[in-house]
Amino acid sequence: MSSDSIFVPNRLPVLPLPYPLILHPSLLLSIPLSYAHSLSLLKAALQVSQPNSSQSNGGNGRRDQIDAHKPIIVACVPTLRPDLSNATSQAPPANAIKIDDDVEELGTGSKEEADLRVKINDLYDWGCAARLIRLTRHPASQTCTLVVTGIARVRVDRWLSVRAPLTSTTLDSARNLTVPDVPVPLASMTTFPETPFPGRNPSTQDQEAVKKLRIAATELIEALMNDPTSRRLDAADPRATALSLPLLPNALLKRLMSFVREARDSQSGLLADVLVGTLGGACAWNDRVGVLGEYDPRERVARTITLLGEGVYRVRTARELIAALGAPLSSGSKESLAKNQLEGLLAQLAALNPNISARISTGNTTFSIGSVKKGSEDDGKVGGIIAIRGNNNTKNDDASQSAVIRPVNAPLKPFRANPFGSSRGMGGGGAGGAEGANEEDEDEVAELTRKLDEAKLTPEARKVCDRELKRLGRIPAQSVERGVVITYLETMAELPWDKTSTDMDTKAITTGEVDEGIVSRARRILDEDHYGLDKIKRRLVEYLAVLELKTEQAKERMSQEERDSRETAKAGGRKGDAGNGAPESQSKEVVPWVPGLGEDGPGIDRLDEQAEDEAERKRQRDEQVRRRKNAFVADKGPILLLVGPPGTGKTSIAKSLAAALKRPFTRLSLGGVRDESEIRGHRRTYVGAMPGNIASSLRKVGVSDPVILLDEIDKLSSGNGLHGDPMAAMLEVLDPEQNNQFSDHYINCPMDLSRVLFIATANTLETISPPLLDRTEVIQVSGYTHDEKVAIAKQYLLPKQAKAQGLSFGKDLIVGDDVLLKIAMSYTREAGVRSLEREIGAVARAKAVQFAEDRKGTLKDSKGNKCAYDPKVRVEDLLDILGIESYEPEVADIQSRSGVSTGLAYQGSGSGGILHIETLMLPPGTGNMKLTGKLGDVIQESANLAFSWVKAHAFQLGIVPNRESEFPKNDVHLHMPSGAIPKDGPSAGVAMVCALVSLWTDTVIPKELAMTGEITLRGLVTPVGGIKEKCLGAHRAGIKRLILPMRNRKDVESDLPQNVRSDLDIQYVRTIWQAIDIAFGNALYENALMRNGSLEGIDEGRRLMTSEFESSRL
Repeated sequence: MSSDSIFVPNRLPVLPLPYPLILHPSLLLSIPLSYAHSLSLLKAALQVSQPNSSQSNGGNGRRDQIDAHKPIIVACVPTLRPDLSNATSQAPPANAIKIDDDVEELGTGSKEEADLRVKINDLYDWGCAARLIRLTRHPASQTCTLVVTGIARVRVDRWLSVRAPLTSTTLDSARNLTVPDVPVPLASMTTFPETPFPGRNPSTQDQEAVKKLRIAATELIEALMNDPTSRRLDAADPRATALSLPLLPNALLKRLMSFVREARDSQSGLLADVLVGTLGGACAWNDRVGVLGEYDPRERVARTITLLGEGVYRVRTARELIAALGAPLSSGSKESLAKNQLEGLLAQLAALNPNISARISTGNTTFSIGSVKKGSEDDGKVGGIIAIRGNNNTKNDDASQSAVIRPVNAPLKPFRANPFGSSRGMGGGGAGGAEGANEEDEDEVAELTRKLDEAKLTPEARKVCDRELKRLGRIPAQSVERGVVITYLETMAELPWDKTSTDMDTKAITTGEVDEGIVSRARRILDEDHYGLDKIKRRLVEYLAVLELKTEQAKERMSQEERDSRETAKAGGRKGDAGNGAPESQSKEVVPWVPGLGEDGPGIDRLDEQAEDEAERKRQRDEQVRRRKNAFVADKGPILLLVGPPGTGKTSIAKSLAAALKRPFTRLSLGGVRDESEIRGHRRTYVGAMPGNIASSLRKVGVSDPVILLDEIDKLSSGNGLHGDPMAAMLEVLDPEQNNQFSDHYINCPMDLSRVLFIATANTLETISPPLLDRTEVIQVSGYTHDEKVAIAKQYLLPKQAKAQGLSFGKDLIVGDDVLLKIAMSYTREAGVRSLEREIGAVARAKAVQFAEDRKGTLKDSKGNKCAYDPKVRVEDLLDILGIESYEPEVADIQSRSGVSTGLAYQGSGSGGILHIETLMLPPGTGNMKLTGKLGDVIQESANLAFSWVKAHAFQLGIVPNRESEFPKNDVHLHMPSGAIPKDGPSAGVAMVCALVSLWTDTVIPKELAMTGEITLRGLVTPVGGIKEKCLGAHRAGIKRLILPMRNRKDVESDLPQNVRSDLDIQYVRTIWQAIDIAFGNALYENALMRNGSLEGIDEGRRLMTSEFESSRL
């Protein structure tokens, strides 16, 4: 029920608030009362709010029904203390009609009534209508704590009586005790509900007032907060005390700061009440009383602004006074200061509750504060002792001195630091009498226990931690083993056993747009952060789509189960009513009971326990729902292995995936790791043992489902037998069927890694063991094309380097696409863009030098003349900035000649190009072939294979006139240029065949034609790798036509950009004869006819060209 919907009667019982308590609307307040006063107030409030329900029914002890849903309202009015001149002189005068002689005759004439009449005349005529929230009884001290919440400010128009009706006596029938009566005033009130300020059309002055209110509140809250940025000071330095003095809890101040920022402008009046009521301790009491009497929100806001400004001055002055002490306090000064502070605290405690008695004992002095008289009936029942130990050599340090505060005659109970008992007094060589250290140890163990309870441990981990906690209680404080156990327990408490990324604050992680799905957000982030890499993006989006689908299905399933449970509960309720045969009206009967009276009802002293039980049950239900939802969404994520050259974005794309999933990201560098303990951790038997990198990463990110990048997994050492095999240790980590029970040697209990999304990177697959490779999904990351490099440089690298060098991109630095392409082709040769970024940085630095000289007027050209700064970089400027070109790419020949063909080569690092194959016929000799050009074994075998195939089909190719003719005895020399570069691989087989046929038949191959493919003795052309890089290199070299193996067609259609495919005429072949037909056409046979004059071999060769060979699995 909201405060706006609560009806406030015009006659209310009054609860005088002891000085300096003040209640403002919309705030909570705890008020200490005696048991008798609380009962009298409760009955008076029930009489006013429910006049037909609270009267006694004769003397039979029967109580009528009370509507438990109707709120109980009282008026909380602050007390004006006449002995405090500040408060009475500056507080607004009380204008309510005082109690006259007729009203005073209503009293009994007792001393208590006379005292109350004096207090009524000292009550302020403004207060706050409050609703009773909770009444907690303390049987040992016969006191109660009343919790109320402010509803609206009220004005006291007339005091009606000092004693409300039906409060003459109160009888506790259960204990057969007579509770002394306490008078309760009754007054006529006028309620002032809260009005919005400013209104719908606020003036400029109102808006400025709201702004000033927020600024003043922010300054005061910041002044009250701790200063975390202050430098460390010695503990004895008084400035350290001033800087760390928390006048209010930081958690409360942070919540209050959030409310100041988020409150609407129309809630300025409410904000003023909240600020004055919460931060009132930093302001003068009379000013706070004055704000309570301001019913006009405009005046209230203006007064609050002034009050908060004074509060800032008071707080800063108090801290400066403490910090101004020039030297550390001496031991005597410290004791005197602490004793004076405790005296003041206890005096305030005694003023709030007269039933409290306290005694302070130091090393050589003892003094008491309190109002309990000896010989009274309450003597020995209520009171308290606060003991302060003196020096360590005093003998009075028994168990009675260890309690911080306790009732006088109550039995002592040991401090329960953990569920397994305290370590105090345990054997094991600990120094006796070191109770200060024991208390610190108990605090540390209690803190560990609390952290472990909040860690949501698995049953196995809970069992291990319980055993270690018991063991910790038996270890002396001076033992080294104690530190080892505490470190282990802290590690266990910080591991995210069942905490997922959905439990974290979403503001800590990069978020997308509102109502944006996982797939849409992933596509947006991946496209913003990376150019190209379509294959990886497609695979990641597939995984995210499955995850989003499972999440939606889990939500629908949970909603359906909730609906089913509600229907089942309703059906069970109807069935129970029908079985009892009672009408519905009887089933809703309200149990008649008055809070705090007897044991017939639940009793007000059990409300706290019931509320705590209900909160615990709600927490357990929420936890069960969360775990079931995680179980529904649980998916064994793919373990991706990104293989490709350096600098192609493998690591950065993992970060983008983590941002799209809203999960934390962490990276493990596995390069050079050669110890198994780096993965599995060290056993606790060793000194300095610690968990492995996997467990440490989970501890660092704080969730059990992060994105973990296993970088450079191909450089993970296989071990030397002494320190284990880390490559084998990764088998369990990367196995989706086993990693839900991953065992770290240090943790020594199973950990669930199935929710972790692992992404591994490698430059090659050759060094990765086959079992480990089998557990991953390999995605090849090819290098960027030159067009992609230009696009990446324009979008990312140029703006980044311009900003790094102090230039404005597009204004102080202009680089065209032709310049970027020149840098990428002539000054770098890599698959990624790291070298490209370095070269662009060199260009930007050169322009930065010119720009700096131009600003000083000292810029000169190459001839020494002054010139203006030109922000544009041209291709001809690169020679002066970057020097001579580092690489000269191969280009197509200007003219064609026989014996020369153009092949395609993969040049490593994700780049490709063309490769000329040159052949030369030598004078007659042995008929052998000579190979040069630093060729590897495989490419030499391809050359021999091509030579043998040409010899075998010399008649069909028109090299010899008839079948019985002997092949010419001329030696052949085959050479591949760029002899310093090693060359190997089988993909040049087709090009070698065409080069030899061109040489022997004196037929020219077109210069714009290039080819690649492996050959077999049967004349088949089989697929090769690196098709994308080879085609891009041919396109840059000016090649117009390509011959590729038929089985590489899928690679072209999936990897090659569309603009490159449209510029190239790509023809696919299955046999060598088809490649020869495309390369030579009719020119081959025309030359053979002119040379041999016979058509027999030529006709047979034509039939072989046009016939289709049966496709082979090779």
